[in-house]
Amino acid sequence: LRAVQILSRIHRELGVELGLHDLFGNATIAELAQVVMVKERAAGYAPIPLVAARPYYELSHGQRRLWILSRFAEGSLAYNVAGAYRIKGRLDIGSFKRSLKRIIARHESLRTVFITVDGVPVQKIIATAEFDSEIEEYDIRGVDGRYQARAELETVFDLSGGPLLRTKLLRVEEEEYVLLLTLHHIITDGWSMEVIMRELMQLYSWYRRGEEDKLAPLQLQYKDYAHWQNELLRSGSMEAHRTYWLNQFKGNIPVLELP
Repeated sequence: LRAVQILSRIHRELGVELGLHDLFGNATIAELAQVVMVKERAAGYAPIPLVAARPYYELSHGQRRLWILSRFAEGSLAYNVAGAYRIKGRLDIGSFKRSLKRIIARHESLRTVFITVDGVPVQKIIATAEFDSEIEEYDIRGVDGRYQARAELETVFDLSGGPLLRTKLLRVEEEEYVLLLTLHHIITDGWSMEVIMRELMQLYSWYRRGEEDKLAPLQLQYKDYAHWQNELLRSGSMEAHRTYWLNQFKGNIPVLELP
């Protein structure tokens, strides 16, 4: 992820398009600077365009990979991404629920399901008004909460039916809670979980004080990235990168010997 971010920033700031092999093959800033200098300057940084609204959208290659894996191992819990967050102090339940609903409305990925149309997997974004974003509450004061947490972790997601996000709020003491947040990996990753929790806490802080949402509007949604990625991979500009990796893995591919 950090490597891709570096390449994106070089492209944006310097107008030079590099590949991962350029980055990994030049271990110092001095070496990388030489590569940048000899590369022809591109026409300039091209931001990801917004895709026109439609009933369904293409999957990114990462989503397609996870969709295929889920078909191989239906009922698997391997791609459940879960977090348990302890909250101490007096909790304003109303503001907390409002914050969570705002997060779900803000990020389309959290309202996405994956269906097949004419045999092809696509992503469908559920409208905010049609998405059930209610948080489940359980008062387990004096009770061992590990059962609820384990049951949550061991519940399979239905990629086509959704939702692919589940939230539970466990009250374990008078002023202590545990938020269970579980998502399928096809709509999130570790980086995204940090974003979700950071924005959730920011919103809760504002709402609890009677203030309005101050988060900057999102310029892109994941469907825009997925469309851009597929268009890029269909273009001729990727041929040099494709040729590089095909050459890397032609012939006898070395095997990593792990116990």
